[in-house]
Amino acid sequence: MSLQFDAAPDELAVFIEEAEEQLQLLDQDILILEKEGPNSDLLQEVFRAAHTLKGSSGAIGHERMASLTHAMEGILDSLRKGKLETTTALIDLLLQSLDALRVLKEEVVTLEHSGLDPSSLVQSLKRFLEDNLSPDGEHQPVGEVRPVAVEPHVLSQSEDVDGHTYVIVVYVDKDCAFPAVRCLQVHMALAEAGEVTESIPSRADIEVEKVGFELRLTYVTAESSQGVRDLIMAIPDIAAVRIENTKVEGDVVTECDAFSFDGPPQIVQEHDQVRGNAESAIAKDRNLQEGRANAKNVNASKTVRIDIERLDALMNLVGELVIDCTRLVQLSSRLQARYEGDEIAQGLGETSQHIQRITDELQDRIMGARMFPVSSVFNRFPRMIRDLAQRAGKNVEFVMEGEETELDRSVIEEIGDPLIHLLRNAVDHGIDSPDERRACGKPEVGLIRLSACHRESRIVLVVEDDGKGIDPERIRRAATEKGLLSPDAAARLSDREAVELIFAPGFSTAKQVSDVSGRGVGMDIVRTNIHKLNGSVSIESSPGRGTKFILELPLTLAIMDALLVSLGGNTFAIPLASVTETLRVQQSEVFAVNRGKVIQLRGRVLPLLPLGKALGLGRRGGDIDEAYVVVVGSDNDQVGILVDSLVGEQQVVIKSLGNYIGDIRGLSGATILGDGQVALIVDVPALVKMTIQERAGDLVNV
Repeated sequence: MSLQFDAAPDELAVFIEEAEEQLQLLDQDILILEKEGPNSDLLQEVFRAAHTLKGSSGAIGHERMASLTHAMEGILDSLRKGKLETTTALIDLLLQSLDALRVLKEEVVTLEHSGLDPSSLVQSLKRFLEDNLSPDGEHQPVGEVRPVAVEPHVLSQSEDVDGHTYVIVVYVDKDCAFPAVRCLQVHMALAEAGEVTESIPSRADIEVEKVGFELRLTYVTAESSQGVRDLIMAIPDIAAVRIENTKVEGDVVTECDAFSFDGPPQIVQEHDQVRGNAESAIAKDRNLQEGRANAKNVNASKTVRIDIERLDALMNLVGELVIDCTRLVQLSSRLQARYEGDEIAQGLGETSQHIQRITDELQDRIMGARMFPVSSVFNRFPRMIRDLAQRAGKNVEFVMEGEETELDRSVIEEIGDPLIHLLRNAVDHGIDSPDERRACGKPEVGLIRLSACHRESRIVLVVEDDGKGIDPERIRRAATEKGLLSPDAAARLSDREAVELIFAPGFSTAKQVSDVSGRGVGMDIVRTNIHKLNGSVSIESSPGRGTKFILELPLTLAIMDALLVSLGGNTFAIPLASVTETLRVQQSEVFAVNRGKVIQLRGRVLPLLPLGKALGLGRRGGDIDEAYVVVVGSDNDQVGILVDSLVGEQQVVIKSLGNYIGDIRGLSGATILGDGQVALIVDVPALVKMTIQERAGDLVNV
């Protein structure tokens, strides 16, 4: 069944993005609440997030979502007032409600009814509140205040009310795309705890979007000034709010004490300059609207939201500019060489060099705009770890480090699935049961750590646990039983090589198939996905002490530093991050071993891979007179790629091979060089894997 909400498509887009932010914040803070216990700042933040979500969902007419968040708000309000204790049952109920909210949020995305009726959850929240309130805690539901009988425009009646009369000025961020929505949210938020007796602009004008960036209100409530401030500042895009307490005699304000202000200091000065006789009742002095023009100079937010497709388009344009700029520099260099001393050629060279510097800076700025902290991915996992640990009957402490580390959004989109596989395996296979840990003298609570950091032009992600570790002997037995290795081959494997077998397709040591793991899928997907990103994954494990997975990835998939090489008149680009070293070899230095050729490099054997043969070019498959070797690494393996010559290092823009060509083994993309030629980008992990497989004749499907 299709749905229709009370908002335009662009307003719904803002709601979806905002709702996801608030849901993520709730998810994160509720888990912190369970782990660390309540504190006032945390509870205030959780309450604000739920309150904002309730207001925005109500503003677009999503009543089921608003009713559920309202019920959650009642629980959270009692928590922050100390009337409820934080228990596992309470956290479970809040997380269950959060899952339902995500389903309801998706209805706004799809505009289709999910069939979810949250009424039973709402009743569960209400019953929990009734059954678990502290004995001495008089509970008053959120939004319920003592009746206030105040006629509009008559402030004197508020003298008889056991409450406060406030004059409020709300400044909406001038960069806000939908100020009317924010003003309406302010009205809705305040209506739950009191009565708005005067509004400039009026509620009716707000609903038809006749509104600027300043909202002036007279408000009667039993709430404290701090409570009112919290209600308003919980709404996104509110730049500042000024609250004044009023005393009235008849229709005239005799006292107007500013006691609460939230916002940049500039607004105080601007507000005071335009305020004039603001002590007069707003109902009698509508000329205060003239101050609206000055309020537009509010020190607004320094950030704006940009559709990611625009950044992608800019990145593509910058990529084309980089290619043309490189071409221009090469042409100007050739002209200067041909017409040495010529004034025009020299001027062109200077101009092209300047354009190159500007292009490089523009590229860096665009790349910076595309960088996101990995916290956007990491924040999904605490909830997942908690749920998995509970189902497995294990006690797990989950620690995240380096969440502020940034990388390109193209990489961020791809790392989620590999990390999910690794973390699920850490809970299911890595961490021991409480009984096993006690028997081994370990703390009953297991530790899983997820960290991120920059290393040169790469990002390093580490997933580690202090659990069982990986037993190489058990891996050998499992590989033999599954027919992946012959017994003799298994015995010849080093411990590191045995552990690497967990990445083999279909390999698993699980005795039982669960909904978490044990079906022989997962780890091979991890390595495959990481290799597609021109990355690598390695393992460090010690039986009984734990396991560490180390993922190294490029910071971006759009541009990379490459080593250009020549083979048979064609140019190829090898990702520089995979290159260990280069060397020149003679025929006398090459030896035939088993199925291929090798060289000795500082006391160890290095397998050689003729690039032409690997890519089906039919060259370099036989004898070698003289060639260059590019030593590359993937995971823990190294291979020497044979090429004709080395061209040099260059930053290249990565282009997809496209649907017409499709995936070609050994190639990951293409780039356009400064002279207009196309250079194919070598897929190093694929070539290394190809070489290792060919040399291990008794390995099957590895």
